[in-house]
Amino acid sequence: RLIRERASSGLRVKDLLKIVPLSRSTLERSCRSALGRSPTAEINRVRLEDARRLLNDTDLTLQQIADRTGFGNVHYFSNCFRATFGQTPGSYRKRTVSE
Repeated sequence: RLIRERASSGLRVKDLLKIVPLSRSTLERSCRSALGRSPTAEINRVRLEDARRLLNDTDLTLQQIADRTGFGNVHYFSNCFRATFGQTPGSYRKRTVSE
């Protein structure tokens, strides 16, 4: 829940560790057990889902979307998006707008 609520505000694993009373290794194991992925992967998954929604529903620039979803810069955002979805955010937007 905490990751879903705060991922797009720039949440990092070290921020989680300040909030939850767990060691990093325990957090990693618990997250992998519950979600099948690391806390970092879950944070990025939530950010990318937020980014897809913004690409579909707004005319925000890629930099604005990167800022709003906690990626910080458009280059990192684009690389993560391409690695996950197999296309750039711009290509994704063009494809979904034309459908």
